Amino acid sequence: PNKFWGIGNDTPDSNEENYDMTSHKLRVDFLKRLPPSLNFGLRFNFENHELTEVAEGGLLDSGGIPGSNGAIIVGLGAIFNLDTRDQVEDPHGGYYVNFNAQFSSENFGATHGFNRFITDLRAYYPLGEKSLLAARVYVENNFGDVPFQAKSQFGGGNMARGYFQGRFIDDHMYVITAEYRYRVLPRFSLAGFVLMGEVTDINQQYFQDPKLSAGGGVRFKILKQQNTLVRLDIGIGEDGNSGFYFGVNQAF
Repeated sequence: PNKFWGIGNDTPDSNEENYDMTSHKLRVDFLKRLPPSLNFGLRFNFENHELTEVAEGGLLDSGGIPGSNGAIIVGLGAIFNLDTRDQVEDPHGGYYVNFNAQFSSENFGATHGFNRFITDLRAYYPLGEKSLLAARVYVENNFGDVPFQAKSQFGGGNMARGYFQGRFIDDHMYVITAEYRYRVLPRFSLAGFVLMGEVTDINQQYFQDPKLSAGGGVRFKILKQQNTLVRLDIGIGEDGNSGFYFGVNQAF
């Protein structure tokens, strides 16, 4: 079960329609590590999306949305990342820099051919023994015949808290997030965040109508000897958008 509002940065709430989709996904990364922090390599990506039920008379039922009749995405990609974080689950310092380029090609059996480029930058600045400022800049660009299942999706518990995942979708997207984290007890911490971002059909038209969100939550480390934690967040966006998010480890 999922929800769809159309494509674009200004789709109204009245567009909301429900649909069901069955998806099969396979992603395999082959990375070479150059100590201490550099990784690069190739990615194989396969996705098969089949819509099993759509709203009668709705946007997806019209057949005018790319992917409304289903989509098969098959292709390769190149990955480069530099990771100096002390840990992945709950970083206390360091940087994460990721660039990847992917394509889906009809020559591989895909129903849609397009290219995707992702830049994911993260930094973690300790402000004291118990506090930390984390920041993230995420940019995604898609070019070509992009089905709606593969377009940039604004929202969700890891990307843009305060909005339903896919509340706004289009070919291009950026999200800028800053989060303050404070450790109250050895296994218990609090966090507060602010973010802005938007989607667009032309990547040169960023910052035309950014969506804002703010919120916070709690984190609890499951075991003393391990770094894995669980988190519960609330995010409040614009125009009545909001959400609760339960997840494992930090949002980024």
